[in-house]
Amino acid sequence: MAPDPYAPCPCGSGKKVKFCCHSIIADMEKVAKLQENQPALALKLLEELSAKHPDNAWVATTQVTILFADRRFDESKLRLDTFLGYVSDDPKALAMHAVASLAVDGYELAKRSIHRAFQLSWRKQPDLVANVASGVALSMYHQGCHMAARQHLALALRYISDTEREHVFLRLLSLERDRNIAYPLRSVHTLAEYSGSEENLRQAQRATRLSGLGCWEPAAILFSRLAEQEPDNAVLQHNTGMCQAWDGNEVAAAESLHRAGQLYDNAESAVECEALAQLFDLENTNDVVHLVQQRFSVDGVSKLLTVLDDEPRLARVESSTSGGDPPKEETAAVYRVLEHAMPPGISHDELNRDDVPRILAELTVYDANPDEQTDAEAILDGLEGDDFAVALGHVRSAADNLLSTDGQSAEPEEIDSVSAELAELHRSWHLPAEVPALSRIRLEQSRWQHLIDEVWPEKPLAALDGRSPRQAALEPESRIQLRAAVHVFDALCHQGGHSADLSRLRSSLQLGEEAALAVDDTTPLTGLSAMQLHRVPLAELSDDQLAELVDRVVLIGHGRFIHQFMKQVAGRPACVRSAGSQRVHKTLCEVCLRNNNRSEALEWINAGREAASEEENPFETIMEWDFRELETRLVDSTDPQVPRLVQHIRARYLPKLPQIESALVGLLTEAGREDLIDEPAAVAATGTRSATDSGLWTPESGSDAGAEKKLWVPGQD
Repeated sequence: MAPDPYAPCPCGSGKKVKFCCHSIIADMEKVAKLQENQPALALKLLEELSAKHPDNAWVATTQVTILFADRRFDESKLRLDTFLGYVSDDPKALAMHAVASLAVDGYELAKRSIHRAFQLSWRKQPDLVANVASGVALSMYHQGCHMAARQHLALALRYISDTEREHVFLRLLSLERDRNIAYPLRSVHTLAEYSGSEENLRQAQRATRLSGLGCWEPAAILFSRLAEQEPDNAVLQHNTGMCQAWDGNEVAAAESLHRAGQLYDNAESAVECEALAQLFDLENTNDVVHLVQQRFSVDGVSKLLTVLDDEPRLARVESSTSGGDPPKEETAAVYRVLEHAMPPGISHDELNRDDVPRILAELTVYDANPDEQTDAEAILDGLEGDDFAVALGHVRSAADNLLSTDGQSAEPEEIDSVSAELAELHRSWHLPAEVPALSRIRLEQSRWQHLIDEVWPEKPLAALDGRSPRQAALEPESRIQLRAAVHVFDALCHQGGHSADLSRLRSSLQLGEEAALAVDDTTPLTGLSAMQLHRVPLAELSDDQLAELVDRVVLIGHGRFIHQFMKQVAGRPACVRSAGSQRVHKTLCEVCLRNNNRSEALEWINAGREAASEEENPFETIMEWDFRELETRLVDSTDPQVPRLVQHIRARYLPKLPQIESALVGLLTEAGREDLIDEPAAVAATGTRSATDSGLWTPESGSDAGAEKKLWVPGQD
């Protein structure tokens, strides 16, 4: 049906159809009919219209829409270049040009087009602008520019339609909870407030507006020009650095933030700027250690595996536990090349840190794949240097001429790199599968404590001008850099799954504690960065303020802080009700287990179970807590409570849910308590639970006859 002649014209001019594109209505109706099933004919008709009406936005954008659907971005960009030569400010064409330019040229070359769309298209074409921002975020993420990726996702979320909002929101959540990213770099950050002369204030406000639109390079340029006029102004350097970081220019951002750290009178602001700068330096340093791999041709996979299995310094491991990407179907075996063999004849309880061999490299052996027409091969991966050379020599010797570099490069290939300062954190060690969980925890704690107490304090750091933290601690002028370096080390430990005791580390370096952040009822807590959040005096927050922060704190997931925060929440009934009792206790339990604090974890398990008993239909929730207790106690398989707890679980839950027997058997087998697998339940689960129970259900405790019978599987969220 023909459009109403008095309706707004589809070209976006704002005029009525009768007074704008009335002459091409019939042709555009034909295009609309052809567009879905015969796009080639639709494009042909549009090309004819384009020759007659090169400046018509309706024709141009419809043509580009069809080209987009076929992913013909080169042609789209050329068509839009022509149209924008006639109409330079059409919002839809500008946004489409940004999409095409990003796809064809990448962010750096497309930046001018992208920023023009951000400035001129967001009101009338918010979905297209959101699409561009989301695309830039993906590009930044793949480049490792995580602050820029987060900021562009936040920009996309501002403009995206309701139908696509959940997808972008989940991407943002995924980035913010990604523990492979240092937590200060996946946190919210804001520009610092500037005050200056009237003219400079106008320029700073203009830069702030550009930043709000996502035009971070132009904003950074304006802030940097102001900084040249006011070279002692820390705020201008700070804001320049933040805009550069959000634009993905981390090298320049580090320089600006280093200067801001030197200029700030406020020590805490100085430390945060310096810490961000140090993290950017680590991500962009030329002082790197390469991850290398050496490929070999294999002369008989079965023979090779036989000889490798006999070598004590080659430890065969399950492919799925060797780290990295999931194993390929043709993976025959994975071996860890060890610094030395495990010492013979020593009990697991007597093992110490020095007994455990470091992993020098990893060897993966692949079978031939006829479908892919690939031959059998082996690949040795590791960090370049003496360790890799030793591992390479040992593999060659052990393989007994079954490996060769015929048809392969004779030299190891560089495939990735890490900062040389971080290489020690990327080295791991090998514990045989038979080492009990309790011994593993003890040894892992010993390793990390050695890194924190002895290795890192004596390591020369580029951020400290080549001095070690202990040396820098003796020089007052290095205090800001050293305090920032401690935060950076904390972030790196967190990436490695360990929570460093910063109070102890600061004390050893004579740094003292961080100053608390002053807060009141008007403080925008959700706008604080992660480092600022860690300085908030939690006891001074109101119940509403604590509740407001729960999601954010859990998302960041910093082990030490989330423990402090959730304990504060758990002590306030109103906050527990707001956050959810089970969520609070579950989070505290998980954090304690990550920090290897089993005794406190058991306390929170009991507290969570007690809280669940007051809920309606608590059967499934209490069963989950009982399984959590069993998993926690099985870390020490000699725990005297384990047999009684197994009896209780069988008596209470198996009559209703016989399916959970397989989960129970799996837990006992993994812990080496096969002796309990066939042990029958002591008695049937009958009776009621009293308010004086200690928290551990016994076989005499009550069963919830009316409870739901939905199966919970251990490990399920």
